Amino acid sequence: MKLAITIVLFITTLLLNGCSTLSVNTDYDLKVDFSNYQSFDWLPNPTEDIIDELNNTRFINAIENQLAAKGLALVKDNPDFLIATHYEKEDKTNVTVWDVPYFSGNYHHASINSHGHHGSFSSFSYSSRINIYEYEQGTLVLDFIDAKTHALFWRATAKEALKPTSTPQEKIKEINAAALEILKNFPPNKN
Repeated sequence: MKLAITIVLFITTLLLNGCSTLSVNTDYDLKVDFSNYQSFDWLPNPTEDIIDELNNTRFINAIENQLAAKGLALVKDNPDFLIATHYEKEDKTNVTVWDVPYFSGNYHHASINSHGHHGSFSSFSYSSRINIYEYEQGTLVLDFIDAKTHALFWRATAKEALKPTSTPQEKIKEINAAALEILKNFPPNKN
């Protein structure tokens, strides 16, 4: 019984941790020469997109720091490209069903049957376990737009289960890690 409980707790931990993994997808225009982009600025966010002003500021700072580390400068006058963001929250449910085996005991009969064997059997069954995990998933779209042509040339979409119980320090750490992951392949290696 203790083994079954341990297995259930281990699997539940894996599943819950699996839901919190950041998933990032990027896309870009193959014809664009990314070396032409050395400076950027932000487009204003629509008011309805700013769900949490503190986290929005943390995210902007994290992206600016990552781009600065790549040699790009934030400039207000004549930037090479503009950054637009869109953010949404969505309620999600993860339902997992698995069977946990258990033995109900053994039966041994001391007499020898006509074939010279003792009679015995074991009962082996399964019990179904259901885990329902409700969470909020945040989706962030980060667009890089050419300032002169207004053409989208790079996009990142990041999804992650939100952790509302994080402290401010944990949120900064999580947002910085997310910004690093989002911009990991920017500029793209076209080889």
